[in-house]
Amino acid sequence: MKVIPVIPERIEEFHSLKSSSLFTSMGWVQCFGPSLQRFFLLDENEKPIGGFVAYHGGKGNLRTLITPPFTPHIGLFTIENKNKPVKINSFRKEVIDAIADFLLASRYVYFKLDFAPEWHDMQPMIWKKIHATIRYTYQIDLNQSESEINDNLDSSKRNKINKGGRDGLVVSHDPDEDTAYRLISENLESNAIKVHNGILKNIFSLVKEKEHGIFTMTSSENKIVAVNVCVIDNNTTHYTVTFTTIR
Repeated sequence: MKVIPVIPERIEEFHSLKSSSLFTSMGWVQCFGPSLQRFFLLDENEKPIGGFVAYHGGKGNLRTLITPPFTPHIGLFTIENKNKPVKINSFRKEVIDAIADFLLASRYVYFKLDFAPEWHDMQPMIWKKIHATIRYTYQIDLNQSESEINDNLDSSKRNKINKGGRDGLVVSHDPDEDTAYRLISENLESNAIKVHNGILKNIFSLVKEKEHGIFTMTSSENKIVAVNVCVIDNNTTHYTVTFTTIR
């Protein structure tokens, strides 16, 4: 198994593999322009069996490869033809091993790739002396009732939510992408964080379509004091970016 970059003539072939992830879909990938690179996973017969995406950066010969901005992970997907858990685990180790080999053979001076939670076995990376960090994320089952979710919150967060209600904060899901873009980009710039303006605006336009995300606006006395943008990938909602004046 090995990893190769997808050349322009094979882009349609990449998307024909029908990844279930939003983050390797044509719509999401097109938000990033030419710096977004697709990669094939090839089996021993040079047949594509999966892939992922990453973002090129750097200057001159100092090339970098990272998870695309405002994206939780690289959207790694495979066509798994394994029925037994042991075979699936072995197959996934082969995939991570192939990615490790590709990175080590590349000319990138820096790389940082994030993987979805199901890709948690990074032993092949560690064995090849690539630094791998396991990060934990909170997942909330939204099939629960509002009261069940509220009861399971940390008490300090629950108290803040209750206080917000008493103080007259109003929450809405108005997909006002222009306002969200303006407030978030201004907030990022004021904190000296590089803003990928075109990318952010493209993502917001995509998220505005209801099946792809949620805009949450919080107002106080008819003034927006917080904006949160989440994207939806299959049955999971991912926090993407936020702005707030609330302390």
